[in-house]
Amino acid sequence: MEWELRTRLAKGENAPEITLELLSTSALVDALLAEELQFIVTDFPLENDLVVSTGFFMEQLYLSVPPDHPYTMQKEISLDDLSDLTMLLRSDLGIWQPLVDRLSKTKFIVQKDWDAFEELVSASSLPSFSTNITQSASENNTQRTHIPISDIEATKTFYLSVLKKNRAILAQLTQG
Repeated sequence: MEWELRTRLAKGENAPEITLELLSTSALVDALLAEELQFIVTDFPLENDLVVSTGFFMEQLYLSVPPDHPYTMQKEISLDDLSDLTMLLRSDLGIWQPLVDRLSKTKFIVQKDWDAFEELVSASSLPSFSTNITQSASENNTQRTHIPISDIEATKTFYLSVLKKNRAILAQLTQG
């Protein structure tokens, strides 16, 4: 999510200077209401009389497989289909971690370093996860088939929220 956020907010000549903080949802909301933050991004719209929220971007989870993998020809796949697979996984998954934690029948080889993870994916026949956002940043994007995961929890919509009195910030961040 951080890549997409930085990319979207860096567009234009008068792009605002952005400092990102990863906080719990309650800490984000409290900081926004206390005017310690000018805007926040969450995976749900805030329902508060002082706040306005708008859809900002969507992230879709995919299973990424090499060309010779048995799943290559599938148009979509479910999380249940991942049972008994061994997969490469990058650590620090953020919003996706609870979903991955539920996959108790899937075996994961976890790599913390992004570059090392990319090398493992490139050299391996094991599947991995990707998203519509990480695919554009990956060197392995064209070497793999990306199969969308059909479960509803494999798609996240992110919302940008500001105090109503700061609607101009919302307009500035969503223009373009």
